[in-house]
Amino acid sequence: MNQHPTNEKNSDIASRRTANATVWIAAFTVVLAVVSFLTLLTLKRQLDEMRKGSADTHNLAVAAASQADWTKTLAERMEDQANRTKDIANQTLAEARATNKLANASIRSANIAERQLNLSQRAWVSVTLASGPNRFHFSQRDAWSQTFTITLRNSGNIPATNVEMRTSTYMAPASSYDRVAPLREQSKLCDHVKPSDDKNSLITIFPGNSTDLTDSNAQLLLTVVAPLKHGQAAKHEQPKISKEVIPTIVGCVLYKSGSLSESHQTRFILEVFRKNPKFPMSVASFVDGEDVPDSDVFFRPFRQGGSYAN
Repeated sequence: MNQHPTNEKNSDIASRRTANATVWIAAFTVVLAVVSFLTLLTLKRQLDEMRKGSADTHNLAVAAASQADWTKTLAERMEDQANRTKDIANQTLAEARATNKLANASIRSANIAERQLNLSQRAWVSVTLASGPNRFHFSQRDAWSQTFTITLRNSGNIPATNVEMRTSTYMAPASSYDRVAPLREQSKLCDHVKPSDDKNSLITIFPGNSTDLTDSNAQLLLTVVAPLKHGQAAKHEQPKISKEVIPTIVGCVLYKSGSLSESHQTRFILEVFRKNPKFPMSVASFVDGEDVPDSDVFFRPFRQGGSYAN
């Protein structure tokens, strides 16, 4: 076995050490190159994966954008369809309203036609004063009686049945005559009047005929008796009314049209006056207790109404 000589030169030692160091550096360089190569391969693989992931992400983004565009298009189509549906609904609603108006107009026309038919096929009774008054008379019990005749005419197309007349009268003070009082008195008499139960006292008037309503099927001689009110006023310690009075007769004729159940009325109001002896062209009131001859008494229809008919 060879041994290094103990007397090896320093220069040889240095050269040997340098050679050893070079070998180690070369070996380290080889190892480093291998590691770098492996690192490069790893980075390349990662880069490939990143590129592949980026491509997938891009494809997903493109697909998402395409989906968004399709969704937007679908939403626009749905909105357009909704607008068309709304337009159709509005048009349908307008047509329904128009149809409803036409239906209501048809109903009104039918009701009017039916009403006109009923009016043309019913009885119509009118009232006229045929004769009278006769002698105006005050009785001893401070009441008055007067006789007059009422003529009823049926101008309708069917008979007027169950015809009867109701009347009432009162004395109004001439000094403070209330022009509304006759209408109130008529309403009290006729608004809630009920037909008579005595069918034998009722009459029938045929179309185009006239008749005088009487209690004995003869000429109507209707006597109206009404007590004066001034005695009651004195009893309540109120000023006694003037003895000058204006008699007023309120009345209504009740009847039906043929066999129909609906009842009808024709109302009338008559004021009773006397001729003014001082002024023949004017009228005068009556004096309580003073009889008046036939020639000085007359009736006049009430000018403020009371001739209602239904």
